[in-house]
Amino acid sequence: MAATTEFNFQVDPEAAKIVVNSGIPITLAPLNVGFEAQLLDEDKKNIHKVKNPVGQAVAGLVDFYGLSFDSYWNFEGLPMYDPCTIAWLIDPTKFVSRNCYVDVETKGELTSGESVIDYYNITKKKPNADVLFHIDRPWFAQLVLDAVKSFD
Repeated sequence: MAATTEFNFQVDPEAAKIVVNSGIPITLAPLNVGFEAQLLDEDKKNIHKVKNPVGQAVAGLVDFYGLSFDSYWNFEGLPMYDPCTIAWLIDPTKFVSRNCYVDVETKGELTSGESVIDYYNITKKKPNADVLFHIDRPWFAQLVLDAVKSFD
């Protein structure tokens, strides 16, 4: 995995480019949002306190998933990328976003699959995605915990 690419874009940058430039409405949750959507140690401890079968399974998955980040990244907590999508579907008001022009690099030696986001409208191209910039992390962590507890 490259340092600045989302996994799904990196494995098939040509497909990502087609989708981003297709004209369909797109909301993009780049890596930075996943980096903000972290489960901190206290959040992980709270998940471990949930004694239903789902809680125990999620606690084990979070622990296992955390092993890869403990050895390669220097995050305060455990970034949660894919759950950002569900969180946005539940309440998009918990995110800060902006319409931007986005394209996908397909030829770069170091950047193939990287989403190139024109944050400041330098290219003057029509915005084609609602790009998420920030998430309400405490709300997100509580959402995850409440979802796990809901199986009681």
